[in-house]
This record gives sequence, structure tokens and C-alpha cells, in this order.
Amino acid sequence: MARQSERREATRAALIAAARDCFIDQGYDATSTEAVLARAGVSKGALYHHFESKAALLEAVFEAVSRETAAQAQKSAVSAGSARASLSVALKAWLRAVLAPGPRRIILETGPAVLGFDRARLIEEAITEAPMRRSIERAMENGEALHVDPDLVARLLSATVSELALIAIQRRLKHAQLGEFDGRIDAIVEALLPPAL
Repeated sequence: MARQSERREATRAALIAAARDCFIDQGYDATSTEAVLARAGVSKGALYHHFESKAALLEAVFEAVSRETAAQAQKSAVSAGSARASLSVALKAWLRAVLAPGPRRIILETGPAVLGFDRARLIEEAITEAPMRRSIERAMENGEALHVDPDLVARLLSATVSELALIAIQRRLKHAQLGEFDGRIDAIVEALLPPAL
């Protein structure tokens, strides 16, 4: 039974990885389910056993890529010191991670367009805002910050950094040019999570 469960999970992971590559390389609309199946090396029945539609497969890809960018952001913040500092470092790292070509296409372009803004927002909220809330709560517990509503501040930070990502796309900024946003992110964290007196 455990082996069968492992095989099912391996098939699901192969489908997500193949779909991710196809959606990034060819775009969602141009990707056929046959292309995903060929790349994953599985049958059509296996696809529909795990995902009811191509949109459901995209949702799984969107979630996987969101988890990867959030993990990159959290990893970069591990040695930042204080909870407030780690929050700023994580936000800057997330901005850079989400603007890499693959994540950018899935998280900022395809996901919201296909899944709808509300559904994409819900997924992102569950994945990226939870670590932000924990950092905010830790900052207050440690006496680093005044008391704030952690849910509201996490949402505002998430929305602000997402907007910075869209501005970077609009301005066609390269990764090396993203430093111009670093000070703004620090200032936003300072404003929304004021230091304790």
C-alpha cells in the first residue's frame, strides 16, 4: 500500500514538474495536455486521476512555485538577526525570487490570468503571508516592535511587495537594478511595524 501511495505521489510530482516546464516554455494557452503527458511520461488516465483539468494542473504548479519562492525568501532571512530585520530580508529575497523568469511567468502572469485574481491571492496568502505573520508576531514578542495587527500588516506588506514586482516588470528592470527597491522595503517595514520605544 505504501509503495502504491509513493507511485501515485511520484506520478503527481512528475505531472506538476512537466506542466511547469511546459507552461514556462510555451505558455499556458499553447501547452496541450498531450505535451505535458509526453514530458511527464505518463498516461492520460494518470493525468485525470490527479487533476480534473488543465487549470487544476496549473493551480498545482502555481502552488509549488509559490512554495519555492517563499522557501527561498525564508532561507535568506535565517541569519538576519532580529525578527524585523529578517522580515525585510525575506521581502527583498521574495521580490528577487518572484522576478526570475519562471516564477514570474507562473506567479505574476499566468496564475492570476487563468485562476483568477481571487483564487491566486488565496493561495499566495496561505503560503507567503503565514511566515510574515510569524515574523511580525515574533518581533512584538521580542519587544522589537510596537503592537500591530499581524494579519493586516502581513497583507499590506504582501500587497506592497507584489506591487513593486509589477513595477519592476513594467520598467523592465534587471535583477541588478532591484536594489533601488531595497530602501523602500526597509521604510515600509519601519512604517508598518514601528520599532518599540
